[in-house]
Amino acid sequence: MRKFLLACLAAAACTGAHAELVVNGSFESGSETGTFITVGPNSAAITGWTVGKGSVDYIGGLWQAANGSRSIDLAGSSNPTTLFQDLATAAGSSYRVSFFMSGNPDGAPLPVKPMSVAVYDVIGGVSLIESNPFTFDTTGISFTNMRWTQYAFDFVAASTSTRLSFEFGPDASCCYGPALDQVSTVLAPASVPAPGTLLLLGAGLATIGAAGGRRRAKA
Repeated sequence: MRKFLLACLAAAACTGAHAELVVNGSFESGSETGTFITVGPNSAAITGWTVGKGSVDYIGGLWQAANGSRSIDLAGSSNPTTLFQDLATAAGSSYRVSFFMSGNPDGAPLPVKPMSVAVYDVIGGVSLIESNPFTFDTTGISFTNMRWTQYAFDFVAASTSTRLSFEFGPDASCCYGPALDQVSTVLAPASVPAPGTLLLLGAGLATIGAAGGRRRAKA
């Protein structure tokens, strides 16, 4: 009985700790892209994601992806650009956002590609994080070697709905921008119950179960 309870608790803890909030974080689900297609505001072309303003290029076989075969160029045919998704969060919980960044090596004039990441409380209508731009230097990379780099940061949710937004512009040049792939949001480590706590809880439940069994046997 005790082993069963501990196994259930461990499984629940792992599920809660690693549950992925982002839908289609690697952009593999969506419309047919060919090498790429340009996607504008409110299009349903990229499953789970919305272009808020400007446009993005939904990359298919044009270059090497960080994961799978698809990714995003945040500079489409117009900027500034926002690409966002609303996440189901718990108020007061800490979350870790991670993503892979590269840049479109084709075209001039700026080799360093800037990208901002913002987090908004949808219900309260307030900004939780307005990051300084992440940057990627495309010097020396190619479509077959994009040198994807991972970045991460934490935030604390204020309500049950949080918007994660990737932004490009307005001063950035069109149309060869920062590249985005493999976006993830999970509970931050500080929000995951400590293993020792889970073990003590499991042992307590097991003791209660055993005591109940002894009472039934005595009766």
